[in-house]
Amino acid sequence: AVAHAQRNGVTHVLVLNKSERFPLNVAMKLAAGVMEKAGVGAGMVQPLLTAVYASGQGIVAQGRQEDMQTLSSLFATVGMKATVQQGSAPQAKPGSAAPQVQVSKGPKGQRVVRVNYPDGQVQLYEGADGHERKVRVAYPDGQVQHYRGPKGEERVARVVEADGCVEYYAGPAPEERKVRTEHPDGRVEHFKGPDGQERRVRVEHPDGKREHFEGPKGEERIVRTERSEGRVEHCEGPDGQE
Repeated sequence: AVAHAQRNGVTHVLVLNKSERFPLNVAMKLAAGVMEKAGVGAGMVQPLLTAVYASGQGIVAQGRQEDMQTLSSLFATVGMKATVQQGSAPQAKPGSAAPQVQVSKGPKGQRVVRVNYPDGQVQLYEGADGHERKVRVAYPDGQVQHYRGPKGEERVARVVEADGCVEYYAGPAPEERKVRTEHPDGRVEHFKGPDGQERRVRVEHPDGKREHFEGPKGEERIVRTERSEGRVEHCEGPDGQE
C-alpha cells in the first residue's frame, strides 16, 4: 500500500493539531481559508476539522513532502500547528479521508494545484500564489467541467461528457446557461433561455440540414427545416406530430 501511494505522489501527510486558542467555529474559518489556498473545498474541510477537534489531531492532507511543508507553513501563519509526517492516510469511510494535494510550478511562475478527493473527483487550480482559480474538475463518471474567470468568480464554460458530447455555457456563476451542445456524430444543438430553462432552438446536421424549433424546454417542436440544397419545409403541430 505504501509503494502504491508513493507511485501516486503520496509520501507524506499533514497532521493538524487541535488548537486550544480558538473555538471550533473560529478554527473552522481559519482552516477553511488555508485549505482554500490549497484548492480544497469547504465541504471537505468541515468533516476533516470536526474529526481533528474530536480526537485532538488528524490528517487533513497528503501528498509530496514539499507540498505538505507549504501547507504546514500556511497553518502556522494563522496560529494553528500542523506537522508533516512520512506515510499516507489510511483508508477511511467515504467523506472522511484526507484529499491528496499536489503543488507544482506552471508557466510564468504561476502555481498549479491539483487536489485528488477520496471519491475520485480531481480539481485543478492555476494562478499566482494566493490567486489560484479553479480551471477544471474531473468526476469519476468521466465528466470533465472546464471553468473560466478569476478566483471566487469561476464559472462553468464547457462540460465534456464521457460519451464525447461537449456542452458550452455562458453567463456568470451560479447562473450559467447552456448555449450549445456538440455531438460526436457532428450534430450541433443551439439553446436559448435562462439556467434550467434552456430550450432547443436550432439543430445543425453534418449534411447541412438545419432544423428550427419553438416551444418551452422539453416541449420543443420543429417549425422549419432548411435543406442543404436550398429547400425549406414549414411544419405545424405538436412535438412528434409536425
